[in-house]
Amino acid sequence: MATIVTRSGKGSPLTNTEVDANFTNLNTDKAELSGSTFTGNLSLGDNVKAQFGAGNDLAIWHDGANSRILDAGTGFL
Repeated sequence: MATIVTRSGKGSPLTNTEVDANFTNLNTDKAELSGSTFTGNLSLGDNVKAQFGAGNDLAIWHDGANSRILDAGTGFL
């Protein structure tokens, strides 16, 4: 988890260097919208779907009791 540097009490604002360091720190804890590589497991809770395709043609999820794959697109799974 990222840590944001702040100053206690009232006083001078953060310097540009401190602000830049905060943004750099925050950016290390996120996946890019494209081209990210995961090096660990991706854990999704029950009823949270991994959806694929522009119209969510393919969905994979677990509902707490059953594992489900929904292929609503054209073509083959």
